[in-house]
Amino acid sequence: MAQADPSQSTGSDTGTNPAEDFGLFKVDLADHLNDSTIQRLSILLGLKPGEIDSIKRSKTPGLEMVNLLDERGFITATDIGDLLKMLRKLKLAGLAARIRSSFQTKTSQAKTSQDLEEKKRDLIKYSKTAYRKHYETAKPFPSMSKCSVNSIFVEGGIYYLAQEGDSMQKPDVLEPLESYNDILSSPKTKSMRKIIEADPGFGKSTLVSQLVYDWCTEDPKSPLKDVEILIFLQLRQLEGVKSVYTAIKHAIVPEDEDMDESCIQEILKAYKKSVVMLFDSYDEYPDQKTKTHISSIIEMKMFLDILVIILTRTLILPPNLHPDTKRIRLTGFGEAERRNYVLKAVADDVQLADRIERELQRNPFLSDLCQVPLFSTMVAHIVHERPEIEIFSTVTRFFTYVIECVHNHMKIKKDANTGVPAFETELAKLYRIAFDGLTQTNQQLSWEKTYLVSELGQEFYDNYINLGMLAQEVVFDIPKGRYKTVARIWHKIICEFYASRHLVWILSEGASSAASSINVKETLNSINPLDLQYVYRFACGLNKSAADIIIKHLQKTEEGRQFSILCMLEQEEKSDQFQQSVKDLVSSDIIITSMEAKLLQRSTIQVLEVASAKQIPISCVYLYFCSPRVDESGLNLILQSGLSLSILSSLQKLLIFDNNRRLTNEELAAILSYSSQCTSLKELRFLGYDLPEAIPVGSIPSSLKSRNVKVWSVMITYVYRRLNLQTGHWQVKRFFTFHSAISYNASLVSLFALCCPSTVFSHQLV
Repeated sequence: MAQADPSQSTGSDTGTNPAEDFGLFKVDLADHLNDSTIQRLSILLGLKPGEIDSIKRSKTPGLEMVNLLDERGFITATDIGDLLKMLRKLKLAGLAARIRSSFQTKTSQAKTSQDLEEKKRDLIKYSKTAYRKHYETAKPFPSMSKCSVNSIFVEGGIYYLAQEGDSMQKPDVLEPLESYNDILSSPKTKSMRKIIEADPGFGKSTLVSQLVYDWCTEDPKSPLKDVEILIFLQLRQLEGVKSVYTAIKHAIVPEDEDMDESCIQEILKAYKKSVVMLFDSYDEYPDQKTKTHISSIIEMKMFLDILVIILTRTLILPPNLHPDTKRIRLTGFGEAERRNYVLKAVADDVQLADRIERELQRNPFLSDLCQVPLFSTMVAHIVHERPEIEIFSTVTRFFTYVIECVHNHMKIKKDANTGVPAFETELAKLYRIAFDGLTQTNQQLSWEKTYLVSELGQEFYDNYINLGMLAQEVVFDIPKGRYKTVARIWHKIICEFYASRHLVWILSEGASSAASSINVKETLNSINPLDLQYVYRFACGLNKSAADIIIKHLQKTEEGRQFSILCMLEQEEKSDQFQQSVKDLVSSDIIITSMEAKLLQRSTIQVLEVASAKQIPISCVYLYFCSPRVDESGLNLILQSGLSLSILSSLQKLLIFDNNRRLTNEELAAILSYSSQCTSLKELRFLGYDLPEAIPVGSIPSSLKSRNVKVWSVMITYVYRRLNLQTGHWQVKRFFTFHSAISYNASLVSLFALCCPSTVFSHQLV
């Protein structure tokens, strides 16, 4: 990156005398020093009582103190830093700022290029020191020792949004990036504003830590090697902070160093061409709805020439994004990435990597779950310590197991009389704290140590810090002007697990007294499933009666209906209520889309298979951009994700939607054969397909003919054709026209909306 020229004119350029200017400053400084300040400075300087009395008796005590400071070198014609430090030590920061301003105004010794260069070097030094404690304290599993992020970082899938879709009707168009370095260097992602987005557990924080590590260690392979200044801010720590310069000072500059906000502003302005800013955890930023420097920077109303990268959860994007903003999405781990992680971060042991893959092959649900890097790393470390792990069928059971594994590293004391864990009461309090924090308007994910100790007790707090379930850090409370120790639950998904236990308590029969005073509907309305999906899912897996209430609540909305699939499948015992929920769900359209995570696709398929096995009528299944093909057995539709949809005997309508995909006679015949085995099928539709003009009559199953199943082809030109099952030819039934100026994609979307006006897609859930 090009470096700005920060050179400015010196005193000799102005024609003024530096000595005279310094004299003027000394006179002004004397006026700033009152009797109280002089007394406090005298004590701090260690003056003898006689020296202090001499200054007091002087007709100009302020000037006497200034001359003393000059004689002892605390102020010079070019530097008053030592005096400013003393004033701050005396808690006179306001006076220090005024004196600094006076010095800059009265003297002709404005910063030269060399002075500013030195300040820049100081800021870089402070940054690298501050960042080191961040990237050297990675913790992939709670009970593990801290380690450098570079020893555990493995790249997962990284894509940029070549074309942003409409989540209600069409998917985003994603194109892959070869490496995380392409986020900064690829022409495809060229922009001064970039957003890295992902669902919970997909490695946003690990990625940003690796970028910080690359800059601090000056990795020659990194695009950051040419960046002089990297500003890394964790937005979750900036509640009430309107100035980015204030945020930088307290996040980076040591407390005892003389670099204030105006100096930081000057450095960034002078070297803006070689500055990159990383804003982590926008989704946890407390001031999202407040006008601050952070919002202005993101919206490109500040720092137009500075590259800014924002990390956030997929569904929580900043408002008012500049049109040039590029979006990059992390999509998780496949088998190769899982293997790379094991060999790099767990043990350089090929046999271990093979054993983990065998565990996942016998545990398909867990294999899908391991698309999420956080879950994959958990599994890797658990399998490393155990010969084998359980077969899991729910996320709830998996996380219960994970937390049990963590607790096994430290025995919790038992009460000798009752045998009840000594910390049961404290855990219930932690569950409430987690729930209250997540369901606030501005989510709270960290708490002051003093508060947690007062609520949970010192013993419990210390145990949970040692377990790694609580992570402790010292931060500067900028609005209150003090440092404080705060703790946060190790990961937000763990926080959701704890919160779900409190939700179960609210909804369960055992909390009847509380339930009478708590409006259940209001409680559930405070939990957004698109942001806090695991709170719902864990609660459904933990308690059947809570699950019944939650699922009924979710099924009142279109988005909730789709999401309720995941919640239903968290119940390990499938009750009559579960079957009724399945019946209610499949009575309306079921959608499987390429936008969904593999786990949600599998869950949807499981519900369909339950309905088919129980002969519950399935109204309609839409396969949207799934590019299905029939396997060799002819009994399964293989989706683009690799998952298969078996014969659904109670399915009544099947709709397959794709983007001008061409099918051969053989491929079409295979789909017709599969459809004929869905014995309740009444209608089959192909939307947006390029199909053969005629089909050999012999390849049309006789059961389709005998049941007179309607087979439709709906083309991009809005031609509705129905297949004549007796002749194999298409017959035009309806024809619509559209304006030639409409784009192909717009036409395709309009086509889908025309054919499926009631269809609503939910957001991606993992």
